[in-house]
Amino acid sequence: MVVFSQTGDILTKISENPFKLEKELQILVEKNTQAIFGIDFVKTEFDPTHRLRIDSLCFDKKARAFVIIEYKKEQNYSVIDQGAGYRSLLLKNPAEFILLCNEAYDKNLKKSDVNWDKTKVIFVSPEFTENQRTALEESEKPTELWTVKRYSNKIIVFDQIQSEKRSNSNQINISACSEDIHLEKADDDIKTLYVKLKN
Repeated sequence: MVVFSQTGDILTKISENPFKLEKELQILVEKNTQAIFGIDFVKTEFDPTHRLRIDSLCFDKKARAFVIIEYKKEQNYSVIDQGAGYRSLLLKNPAEFILLCNEAYDKNLKKSDVNWDKTKVIFVSPEFTENQRTALEESEKPTELWTVKRYSNKIIVFDQIQSEKRSNSNQINISACSEDIHLEKADDDIKTLYVKLKN
């Protein structure tokens, strides 16, 4: 993708200005989770068991579910394995997550108020490999891949990668119809005309 700015009839190419550090991207997203994803930020760098650290913990009020955001600058990781690890961490330690959410927003959230099956993991990276994109299609749990690009004119683009499987599920199924099916619905004049045209 090539990005330009327009001044009158003149286009000027805008160069990419990548994030140098993962932390720089993380801080930006955490301050803007509502604007980007429509979710509330809860906690940064959360590690309830001292074994697996969550970059950003958020809560989706509409889905009544926790959302975990992970930031990547490297491409040598498995999104499905890592996502499963985070979901397992959350499901084994629900009290810690609920307590954090209650403290952050002065709420009285209970375990039964949370839709645990809708726990989502979002990965944010400048790019994803073909294997990672394919793995997204095979994931049965809510997982999202978002690319992020920053440009020299201070424009930042977040783009969600759509899996083909999920995209195709929204398409209309078209079934093949035979000649006989159409002719059954036609009157005699149409049938006669059709046979003449066909011949």
